[in-house]
Amino acid sequence: MNGDTLLPNFNENDVSYRLKKALVWSIGSIKAKNGCTPSDVCSFIVRLLKDNDTAKNTYVDDYFIAQCLVALMQVRSFVLQYWNTHLKTD
Repeated sequence: MNGDTLLPNFNENDVSYRLKKALVWSIGSIKAKNGCTPSDVCSFIVRLLKDNDTAKNTYVDDYFIAQCLVALMQVRSFVLQYWNTHLKTD
């Protein structure tokens, strides 16, 4: 990030690209003490998707986008936790 602007997502360097994907996965797996994902984490991942700038990329970044979606699937919200604890019936 550069201030409030995300930097363009260059994927020319394979190691850097793989590192970015791993960081997104790691960030998506962050949980608070209550087991839920902090809202800042969710907002950050959504922003990565929303502001993904690929205008200068030589290659498509489908794998990065897929990793962002996987990170969002790892999100555990308070609503889901409440459902599993109090409302879920087997």
